[in-house]
Amino acid sequence: MSEDKDRVSCLKRKRSILRTAVTNTVTKLEHELLETEHIDVDKLEEILEILVTKFESLKCIDNELEPLFGGTALSTVDGFSISDSTYDAAINLLKERFAREDLLIQTHMSNILNIKPLKHSNDINAFRKFYDKVSMELRSLECLGLCIENISSVLCTTILRALPQDILIEFNQLQNEKSYTNVNDLLNFLSLSLRSRERAALISCDSSSRRFTTSYPSNNSSFETQRDFEIHKSDKTKQFSACQLISTDIEKQNIKGSNCIFCDSSIHVSLDCDYAYNLSLDERKNILLKKGGCFKCLGAKKHISRFCKANITCCHCSGKHSPLMCFVKYKQKENDKNINPKADESRPSENTVLTNQSTFNEIYLQTLVVRISNKGLNHFVRVIIDSGSTKSYISKLLRKKWD
Repeated sequence: MSEDKDRVSCLKRKRSILRTAVTNTVTKLEHELLETEHIDVDKLEEILEILVTKFESLKCIDNELEPLFGGTALSTVDGFSISDSTYDAAINLLKERFAREDLLIQTHMSNILNIKPLKHSNDINAFRKFYDKVSMELRSLECLGLCIENISSVLCTTILRALPQDILIEFNQLQNEKSYTNVNDLLNFLSLSLRSRERAALISCDSSSRRFTTSYPSNNSSFETQRDFEIHKSDKTKQFSACQLISTDIEKQNIKGSNCIFCDSSIHVSLDCDYAYNLSLDERKNILLKKGGCFKCLGAKKHISRFCKANITCCHCSGKHSPLMCFVKYKQKENDKNINPKADESRPSENTVLTNQSTFNEIYLQTLVVRISNKGLNHFVRVIIDSGSTKSYISKLLRKKWD
């Protein structure tokens, strides 16, 4: 507001000087045309060039003044001609319309009462904007002649309500038994707190660039919840099959840095979540639908698997989805339960990867043909070597041949 006022005053002075120069030039031109017997053509052309230059400069100033008046202000002075005689009348009309101190004070007070609350004290940029906004409104009230000490209690209460709890605790600790009704003390405290956080942020950035470690936390105090700590412990001791290791490696490349969509943990990715493995397929599906997750990359990126750019293939059916969301595997488990309900309790789980269903050129599992002798009979069978498995399995067909 004050910058525009200074700019208008500067342009007004320039315009006044140019108008005087134009008047003098026109007078000189008239003198040359009317009172001189012999007209000097060269001198006349020089005067005309000066006059044209002055008019162009005057037009430029008028073009600069026009954007400064817009909206309601422009409609207020619309109809006045641009001249010295109407300038004072236009200024008086604008002051009568917009220079009312009671409306300006009411506007600044409304801005303070409706100020946007500061949610987190560690958000230094938001803290700086909050402090600058409060300081600007209070300075504007003082410039309008309002004694802010008379309404200091109201201002303090309003500002304190917009502060987070940790800053309120710091302020109350400094005040002790004193009444915090002085808005200047509150501003000094906010300024000190803001500068302290800015310096601490600079120091922490410098120290973090020199610090490097690859070790895991030694206690559970580093984790947000006890559940995250238990999941972290299980991830360190868990032994994965080759199928899970391959799928996990692909998924980590595509959703690196994201939290688990099932348990919101930042310790592991969604495919390694023990909590998700204990859920049914319908429960996993409901979680993804509720959080807007993708069935392919298991990321909460608000997109569907059709438009997902992640290069992920299911290791069970070679479909374009995460192994956790494999409907074919789920149907196989349901069929096995219907045929033999106690089979899951009596035998360990199997991870079967069919090499003839792979759509990749890479070799994930090694195979070889071996000869097995039993009771004088030789059998040639194909063996799949899973380097990530801790146990060995044989098929039902081969077991029946041995019996």
